[in-house]
This record gives sequence, structure tokens and C-alpha cells, in this order.
Amino acid sequence: MFSSEFDDVTITSNGIVNIYQGEGRLPVGQINLLRASQPQVLESVGHNHFRLLDHDGFGLTEAEIFQNTADNDRLIQSKVLEQSNVNLSEEMTEMILTQRSYQFNARTISMADQMPGLVNQLR
Repeated sequence: MFSSEFDDVTITSNGIVNIYQGEGRLPVGQINLLRASQPQVLESVGHNHFRLLDHDGFGLTEAEIFQNTADNDRLIQSKVLEQSNVNLSEEMTEMILTQRSYQFNARTISMADQMPGLVNQLR
């Protein structure tokens, strides 16, 4: 029914992925949402990806670690921008301190370069 080219992709709030081609709509998948009730057995591997540690050492089964979310808890928002978890005022302060440190070091190097010239003028 659908070719490899499509007009749009949407994700509903309950995780159903739809593709649109012309006037047709085809649900192509479902995003499963799980809640990690034991997050200490997850290890961050970067880029919002996590790896399950050896959970046998914790004495837990996967059913005890992950639980399905309730239908009324599921909420996926499509075509929205996620808020950053960066504290803007803290990062700006760090940037200003770094910039001032750089300027101080640059002036120190410049003064050290000028010192031999000043000593030669005193002679």
C-alpha cells in the first residue's frame, strides 16, 4: 500500500507511530514505555543511552527492574523541543570565569615578553 517515500511521520501521545502518504495513514509501530524502578542497575553510556549492569549481583530480575507504565501515565509529545537540563546562569558564570582566566594568562605572557626589554632600557 505504501512506498518507501512518505509525506509525514507522527507519533501519538500513547506512542503509536504513523506514516502519511497522500491521504493515507498507516500505523507502523508502537513505542514501548517502561519505568526503571531500580535505576541503580543502569549505567549511562552517553547520548541518552543506558546499559543494564549485571543485575544478578543485585538479586533482581528484569521484571523487578522494569515496569510498564500505566496507560494514563503515557505521554509522548511529537514535534516539540525538549528542555535542556543546563543551568544557564551557572554555565554563563563558568564561561565568564574561564574567559577572565584566559585574559589574565595572556597578559602574564605578554608582560613576561616585555620584561627583558624593560631590563635592557634600565642599563
